[in-house]
Amino acid sequence: MAALKGIQSAVNTWPQEKRLKSAALELEKDYVKAALALMQAGKTKTGLALLEKGAANSALAAQTLCRALSRSGAGEQALVQAAVWKKRYPKELAAIWDEVVESESARLYERFRRGERAPAMQVAKLLHEKYAFEPKLKATYDKLFNAYINDDTTMVIAVAPPQPIAGGGDIDVDRALRDLYGEKPAVSGSQVTLEIAVDQDKNIRRGSLRRPHGIAVIIGNQRYAARKKGLPDVKYAGRDAAVMEKYLVKTMGFAKENILTALDATGSDLRVMFGIRERPEKAKLCRYVKGERGKAEVFV
Repeated sequence: MAALKGIQSAVNTWPQEKRLKSAALELEKDYVKAALALMQAGKTKTGLALLEKGAANSALAAQTLCRALSRSGAGEQALVQAAVWKKRYPKELAAIWDEVVESESARLYERFRRGERAPAMQVAKLLHEKYAFEPKLKATYDKLFNAYINDDTTMVIAVAPPQPIAGGGDIDVDRALRDLYGEKPAVSGSQVTLEIAVDQDKNIRRGSLRRPHGIAVIIGNQRYAARKKGLPDVKYAGRDAAVMEKYLVKTMGFAKENILTALDATGSDLRVMFGIRERPEKAKLCRYVKGERGKAEVFV
């Protein structure tokens, strides 16, 4: 650790001196090899702790830490570490971040495919909210959500070893990680595909009850913060409204044309929908009810 700190200080002082950079790389490799040797000897926690401490002065240690956590199955912890260290080493950790994100996404797809549908979707939602800047995590959540609500999924996941990352010593790291965690390769983003078969007519459960005269009202209000009333936005209210419409049609037997949906409804919109006490007959809902000649049942 002292050697790493010292050589890094020297490199920062004389950045044009190639011999210092070469020496720094050799020290990084020795440090990482020592940590991996501990892990291979069964002292996994000690080796990971050593890598985490060394990451403050070594991009290679940060890379190895994130990859080791991801390969061991600690994907969420790997994301935490990768998010921290890519701020310090943006160039060296860019590919590692992508690798960890894709590996965790593939792990969630696999959990979903094994039948852990709700837990996988919940973890994907939490990761998407925590790392809102990462579009791949949002895509993972969207795909799992769509698969969940349509109740039918075909997933094709092709995996391939990640490309060795330039920076010296990484091939040794790859070999050590294979020895520690087996031959199963990590996921390469370009090799991952996910196909979700969505056929609403077949896959959404159809209920036996029919409501030909039923009138349904769906209100999905998502944006509150802009109104400055002290209320936060409801991120997925619009999507929930769309899901509810499918449920009403397929499972509860409502006719699609008899479903009234209001998104981000204001007080004025609600008065148009439901009317006012003095003139209820002017309500949009009232016109629908009258059109059914008194047979309508209303579901809100």
